[in-house]
Amino acid sequence: MKVLFLFFTCLFTSCGVNRQKCQELYPPQIIKETITDVREVLRDSIIRVPADSSLVKALLECDSVGNVYMKQVLDYEKGEKLNLPEVLLESNIITVTATVDSLDIYIAWKEKYETTNTTETVQPMEIYTNVLTGWQWFQIWCGRILILFIALVALVKLLTRAGRLME
Repeated sequence: MKVLFLFFTCLFTSCGVNRQKCQELYPPQIIKETITDVREVLRDSIIRVPADSSLVKALLECDSVGNVYMKQVLDYEKGEKLNLPEVLLESNIITVTATVDSLDIYIAWKEKYETTNTTETVQPMEIYTNVLTGWQWFQIWCGRILILFIALVALVKLLTRAGRLME
């Protein structure tokens, strides 16, 4: 009786349930995915420089032969970007030259825009329920072998009885 009690006690202890919470054993897996999008935009613009001027005031006279000459410079003024003009008086022709750099400046630049998107996906762990342990598989195979053994013993007894009946 004690042996039978010990056998059933060992048999039913293999069916013990682990009472820990599932979340503690199998925490969910958090997958973080970061996508960075970088765009470069080409921009351009024209910067206009305001008008500028320079000034030369002079007195011109003619001599008795009819040639023109510069008697006196009354006033001269330099501009912000413009230097003093060159005044050239040659064979009764006055030439005033003032040079300035380009008044329109073309500028091109790149603007860089960067956007970052982060997504978090919570993927729970795949939990297998009713997965048999090694001990439980051992018991199943022992039971199968025992049933096969009992079936063979019953078949041998049945055949020996049938053989006695035929005699």
